[in-house]
Amino acid sequence: MWVSILVQQDARPEVKSQPMPQRAIELTLPQWKDVSALSFSSVAVNGTADEPETAIGPLEIAEQIQETSRLVSIGELTSGVAHEINNPLSIVAGFAELMMDYSLPHPFQDYVQKIYDESHRAANIVQNLLEFSRKSEVRREFKSVQFVIRRALELKQHEFRLKNIEIVTDWPRNLPRTMIYERQLTQAVLNVLNNAEQALSNFHKSGQLPGDLTSCITIRARASAGQLLIKISDNGPGMPQSHLDRIFDPFFTTKGEGTGLGLSDCRRIVELHGGKMWAESHLGSGSAFFMLIPVLRLDSQ
Repeated sequence: MWVSILVQQDARPEVKSQPMPQRAIELTLPQWKDVSALSFSSVAVNGTADEPETAIGPLEIAEQIQETSRLVSIGELTSGVAHEINNPLSIVAGFAELMMDYSLPHPFQDYVQKIYDESHRAANIVQNLLEFSRKSEVRREFKSVQFVIRRALELKQHEFRLKNIEIVTDWPRNLPRTMIYERQLTQAVLNVLNNAEQALSNFHKSGQLPGDLTSCITIRARASAGQLLIKISDNGPGMPQSHLDRIFDPFFTTKGEGTGLGLSDCRRIVELHGGKMWAESHLGSGSAFFMLIPVLRLDSQ
């Protein structure tokens, strides 16, 4: 069931339904003065003849739209800040490179080298943020999944370091490249990493993580029978079957914040690549997310 909700200020909403692919919802909501004044009943999303419909109330929809708008604003702010940071970073790196040409006594030579290396690392992070937030044509590129994973890890490395989360990567050197939507697949990997980070952080704060156990996220990639498999697992608290059955549903969340759209978007992105995504988890044994995408030749469309 495809649901289109059109809401005008100071007017009752009009709900139109027509057959379209499931899991699609279009919302057109002009500004309103008082969200609580909206007087329309809950709508059903994701319903089919063979599948129960999920009720979503008007206030919940409004909250999700407001949260999405906030995230868009943060993205625009991040892009602007990244541009401003890039210039002084270039100056710092340039002067550090000039100083390296002088015969500085120990340990000052090491200090300058450290300044040079870290300023370049920071510049790479800024560049990743700029490329990630920049609007660009959606098209496939012939790249490796290792490139996508590394870019996502670069964007998350600061948070992982602050929270003492160990990262383990494991893939062979000869993984084939394939046709991918780079930004979208990077976003999917980021979403899963964000979920794992939050699960591990909450697990640690709750005191349930054994003292001799380090929080860890493991990322593996393998190729077999014309398919690429990315597995992202953590040693966090895991989740019950009741949550596992719904984690890819739009708006489903067990957290007090966020839109509940992260994993739903992940699955949509993987399916956009002609693949599939699923999860495995048991309480107390961590969680694992799998992304399976086909290996396509450079000339594949």
